[in-house]
Amino acid sequence: MGKRIVKNYPSPRLMETIGATNQTPPEAIGELVANSFDARIDNERINLR
Repeated sequence: MGKRIVKNYPSPRLMETIGATNQTPPEAIGELVANSFDARIDNERINLR
């Protein structure tokens, strides 16, 4: 399977909303990981940079 790169830049409004959640960086990363499991997509790798 080929490498797929998706560039999705959030809107400033979304970033403002995310910042209003008062999550620490580890909590935010944990939420991203939990969401990726919830998506139930097989054989895909997520790279955070």
